[in-house]
Amino acid sequence: MSDPPLLKLANHPKRKRTVRTAGQTLIHGECVTVMRSMDDESFDVVCSDPPYCAATKGASSKSVSSAKKYTSSDAKRQFHAFEGDYRDQRSFTVWNAIWMTEAYRLVRPGGAIACFMDYRNLCCVIDAMQVAGFAYDGVVPWIKKQGRPRLGWFQTSQSEFVVVGRKGMVSRDQRRCGPKSLNESAPRQRIHPTQKPTELLKNLLSFRDDWQRILDPFAGGASTLVAASELGRHATGIELSTHYFELAAARLRSVSSAAKAA
Repeated sequence: MSDPPLLKLANHPKRKRTVRTAGQTLIHGECVTVMRSMDDESFDVVCSDPPYCAATKGASSKSVSSAKKYTSSDAKRQFHAFEGDYRDQRSFTVWNAIWMTEAYRLVRPGGAIACFMDYRNLCCVIDAMQVAGFAYDGVVPWIKKQGRPRLGWFQTSQSEFVVVGRKGMVSRDQRRCGPKSLNESAPRQRIHPTQKPTELLKNLLSFRDDWQRILDPFAGGASTLVAASELGRHATGIELSTHYFELAAARLRSVSSAAKAA
């Protein structure tokens, strides 16, 4: 039986290349197609940072390059644009439901999902997560120490959010609580315009000892994989962009070399 027309939108070429280093796995390919090739219940948690598809200053999400949308106008560093950041809210919700449905299949019972998003499309992610089958369990705010100034208005750009959900009941035998908020600064030295701080991801993932197998469908600058390496866990990352796949692979090799030299 062929896939419904809706799901055919996600059928891009399968994985093109796989790099294994620093105890982590990085796959070059489109996330839904790659995830469909994976076995059920292969992971304990999904930690994801998808394109936000955020509109800026009244413009549509399609009118500003992803290379410029997530950096300050006076930034000296010029980034390469990344794909998948041009959906409107309706298509963004549908697309999130598609990949999250695959994520639900890949997470074991009692596992979880954590998905980064900003205020503009937060509702889309919350809805899509529940469509996919996860039980929505709230948001953890990331309150950045710096943000773009908005004179005469609220500093809404200084916060992003981690939407959390679970697959069934989560074991309560862990004797630590997860963070009520995340407060790390955005990294100054980065290889991807939306790169998250490694320490933030370690803080997000480390409180549960049973989150040993981590999936990141949008690897970007490989911060989740670097965090997993430093925590002694294994992460699998998927990256669509050839440009950022190469940069992420180089970063992982550097982490591996530093660990061997220590």
